[in-house]
Amino acid sequence: MFSLSLRHVAAAAIALTSLSAAAQDRPANAPAPTAASTKGFQFVGNAGFTFGGDTIAVAQYTNGTDQKINAGGMLEFGFGGIYEANDLPIAAQLTANYHVNDTDATNGTMRFHRFPIEGMLFFTGVEQWRFGVGVRAVQSPRYTSQIKGATTKTLEFDNTTGAIAEVGYAISPKLWINVRYVAENYKANKYSVGSQSIAVRSAAIKGDHVGISASFQF
Repeated sequence: MFSLSLRHVAAAAIALTSLSAAAQDRPANAPAPTAASTKGFQFVGNAGFTFGGDTIAVAQYTNGTDQKINAGGMLEFGFGGIYEANDLPIAAQLTANYHVNDTDATNGTMRFHRFPIEGMLFFTGVEQWRFGVGVRAVQSPRYTSQIKGATTKTLEFDNTTGAIAEVGYAISPKLWINVRYVAENYKANKYSVGSQSIAVRSAAIKGDHVGISASFQF
């Protein structure tokens, strides 16, 4: 009985010694293990929906319904990179995007599309949140109507620059849900019917819109 108890005491002493040695190996101020860091550079992909802007055209369907093509709609997706500073609560993001509002029917399509390049600067000092402002340089904005039995019509616009305000919430360290507001205007510069075109100059068409999107860093 005494011999068994002594072995238990010896085993306990060895275990305590091992725990003490492990504790000494780890610095007193060492942080607890956390999820993978998103600091530094990462690639980012985004996709979302946008709503708003002046009406450019209206598609009339044979069943009596219609659909508007707006200067602020409707689907936007893109790819780029984001850099989050190690010692400051800021992040910078640059993306190339495709933004389109279109409608399709059996006899044709109507589409307004453009290619925005966006630069964003975020404040990341609030846990799970980020607050950003930025600019977008919109390239090659164009409206096209292609209807069977009719000549293709195209309205081209000047490249333009818009302002962005955005708030993001982190679902995980790499997945964000974002809400944004964009202010921008478009001015038409050329109207084409088939191979014939003329220079035009329109009043500003508002492309202001709100949007909701998801972005993923990898």
